[in-house]
Amino acid sequence: PAQPVDMAAYAQATLAAVAQLVDGPAVVLGYHTGVYVATEMAIARPELIDRLVLIGIPYFQALDFDFWKAKLAARHELTDGLDQFAERWAYFITDRHAAVTLERGFANFVDELKAWPNGWWAHDAMFAYDSDTRLPMVRQPVLILNPEGHLAPASRAAGVLLPLAIVQEMPDLSGPVLETAPSHLAAAITAWLA
Repeated sequence: PAQPVDMAAYAQATLAAVAQLVDGPAVVLGYHTGVYVATEMAIARPELIDRLVLIGIPYFQALDFDFWKAKLAARHELTDGLDQFAERWAYFITDRHAAVTLERGFANFVDELKAWPNGWWAHDAMFAYDSDTRLPMVRQPVLILNPEGHLAPASRAAGVLLPLAIVQEMPDLSGPVLETAPSHLAAAITAWLA
């Protein structure tokens, strides 16, 4: 977007794409910030969104909200120095999970830079999202896949707010699970959908 938007706007943009791709109800997967895009989609268009799969719910109300907001929604300004990318380079390259190849880590780094310096807008919208009010409005069945990590307790707490949610604990998984365990996640999702 040309300026910061809220979760409802992210959801509307995504709904427009989904409506063009499918004829009937869709199952939507949301990961981290995308969880709130997915839940907002389900609230806005229940006839189009049949079920939700959520991973890593950013329900920071169950954690240290102010700490995480300062960390994740920090504003960036484009400068002519490479040091502005040091933290992201460390996250995607230097300190990446052992199962993530250097090439994949670099691709993820480049992808994130495409939104620089405005990538923080999505996290800002995430922290402004009224999850305590909005999550109970989701009427679709929800599968919460809950790998180990800092968002595991938050996902459990958010699961209580979702009327038709089940939490599937995944204690053997941690880190960037979409990168490291896609077949494991797919098997859990397929079993639930069946």
